[in-house]
Amino acid sequence: MKECVKLRILLSIGLIMLFSQSYAASQKFTVLVCAKTLASSFWLTVRAGAYAAGKEYGAEIIWKGPAVETDIAGQIS
Repeated sequence: MKECVKLRILLSIGLIMLFSQSYAASQKFTVLVCAKTLASSFWLTVRAGAYAAGKEYGAEIIWKGPAVETDIAGQIS
């Protein structure tokens, strides 16, 4: 009885994973990254990683942020 329940659970999980992957593969995702500044080496590294991941997974990356860290209005908009 317990083996039957385990088998049903594993089969259900497998089917869910199968259908969710095919649905996700058919969609194109857009990811908006709002950086604190565009001039920091840290945020430039984050930007490179975001674009690399976007290329790998087929997502469009939109990169926004102010030119300098002290531009508070630019961070908000």
